[in-house]
Amino acid sequence: MDTLSTLTEGRILAVVEHRLIAENIREVMEMDSGIAFMLDNDKFDDLELLYKLVARVDPHMAELKEMACARLIELGQQINANLKNPAMAPGAEENGDPTKSGAAAAREEKAANSATVLAIRWVEAVLELKDKYDRIWELSFSRDKGVQTAITRAFTQFINELKEAPEFISLFIDDNLRRGIKGKSEDDVDALLDKAVTLFRYLQDKDLFEEHYKVHLSRRLLYGRSLSHEAEKQMISKLKVEVGVAFTSRLEGMFKDMNLSAEMTDEYRKVRAENGASREPGIDLGINVLTPTFWPSKLIGSEPKTCIYPPAIEVVRESFNKYYLNRHTGRKLTWKPNMGTADLRATFKGRKHEFNVPTFGMVILLAFNDLPQGQDRLSFEDLRAITAIPKADLIRNLQSLAVVAKTRLLLKTPMSKDVKPTDVFEVNDQFTSKQIRFKVNIVAGTNRAENEREKKETDERLAAERKHMIEAAVVRTMKQRKQLSHQELVMEVVDQLKARFPPEMKFIKTRIESLIEREYLERVEGSRETYRYLVSNRGHSRCESTGADGCRRPDISFLFLPVLLFYNRGVNLEFFFFLPLSHHFLLFFLSMSSSLHLLTLFRLHPLPASSLGLLILTKWTAGRRTTYLKGVEMG
Repeated sequence: MDTLSTLTEGRILAVVEHRLIAENIREVMEMDSGIAFMLDNDKFDDLELLYKLVARVDPHMAELKEMACARLIELGQQINANLKNPAMAPGAEENGDPTKSGAAAAREEKAANSATVLAIRWVEAVLELKDKYDRIWELSFSRDKGVQTAITRAFTQFINELKEAPEFISLFIDDNLRRGIKGKSEDDVDALLDKAVTLFRYLQDKDLFEEHYKVHLSRRLLYGRSLSHEAEKQMISKLKVEVGVAFTSRLEGMFKDMNLSAEMTDEYRKVRAENGASREPGIDLGINVLTPTFWPSKLIGSEPKTCIYPPAIEVVRESFNKYYLNRHTGRKLTWKPNMGTADLRATFKGRKHEFNVPTFGMVILLAFNDLPQGQDRLSFEDLRAITAIPKADLIRNLQSLAVVAKTRLLLKTPMSKDVKPTDVFEVNDQFTSKQIRFKVNIVAGTNRAENEREKKETDERLAAERKHMIEAAVVRTMKQRKQLSHQELVMEVVDQLKARFPPEMKFIKTRIESLIEREYLERVEGSRETYRYLVSNRGHSRCESTGADGCRRPDISFLFLPVLLFYNRGVNLEFFFFLPLSHHFLLFFLSMSSSLHLLTLFRLHPLPASSLGLLILTKWTAGRRTTYLKGVEMG
């Protein structure tokens, strides 16, 4: 029998729920058997009852979300705290200097490998925590969107408290794409990549992740360590969905270079066969031609590293040079022997071996083939003179060839773990190995956690890139809006860049001041917190306000740049140049070929100093138009 009137039932229930639930629920959740205990021990049924109970007094679940996420952040911070960085252990402060002693190099390598293992374990622990809270959200919290948003914020908070998180996530992906996906089905691989993308989604410094991912991907591609190019492309596609094509364009460019290089190598081998390559017996050349803008400077280096190749290798190298430059007139090849490898065959104690060594290692070993009769030893300085290998690289390769016991193809006198300028080397005729095929590794060929020196270099590169990105965002915004207050401009810049990194307010202010000094912006008279865009007004609207006589005319100067790329048969564009005139740059083409049917004139807005401009080059030949994009460094 009903004892409550329908007129008062709702109000009475509200009072009872408020007194029994709302006023006591926090105390209940804070008990030893409260929400933290339920979360830690997967008490799904109890958590579901708690969720339904809270839902009766608070549809927004404020206290439930607060306490559940507080526990999540606490668990995440414990994972961060458990991460010990072996790179900070004694002996690791030598920061990767290749000239250090062999013992110190071995200690650093061991520390780096330990740090890499811990990095991967950190990601696995975070993913395990993510799976746990996903199950709780589905089974106990009725897939509540508000709770999901709170969980996302909690993961974002503790993950970004760890500065190395972007690098660690990239190392986790690298480890799985090198060996972790072996034997897994396509669905398992897709699920694994989705988990990695989920962690990537939590990162604030996505540009730092990109910096590490480019280096790791480039090593996998160049050293043939990726298990599946399809999985690599699948990962890039997932990243593109998250952050757009601008983020992944360089990564896709790497694959394009590798595909074109494979086609070019096949074609070159056919050309050699047709031209009688039997004059170079036993030498097979495989080439990767890389576009510098796609590949990380950390890997390919800004300064060329050269060496003196053995005569037989030099013949093949010059042969490819000739083939490539005949095919692509006007381009320039820069050889990178520090990035290549070579397969060599040798016989030790009557047993044949085939081993893979770095290109520098090949040059060192072949130097012993050309010794005069009766001489079988070379000093460090002799090798340096014969090969012209940079000293640091020579030391690193000799450590691999003469110090490491498993790959001791050379003997060093005196024998020690250090390589010194007074050392003497000879071929190890007594070398033995259980493996017919083996690899001589050097540290540079592996993906591992960065040491302190490398972290500092990465931070410096990233700071320089962020400086240009902030300036570009400021100029782009001001060009569109013409005049803005400081606060409005900062908000616009933060909104544009937050998908890649959270820019600091003081850093934005510094870049605005720099643009004012370079006269891209100016402060509005009477309101120092308001900026006006200047570049589009230079020589135009400013003349209207100042008068013809008072207008400051821009300096007329020429920038000559030889056209290095994009030549077609019958068209030979020798030079182009810029003329800053009025408020546009005028781009002229000078041609020495009569087959250029149309001289094209472009108007280009001037770009910030040291920024990268895209020039559209249009050529008309036999009635057909071909348009190319060419990057040019300005400033």
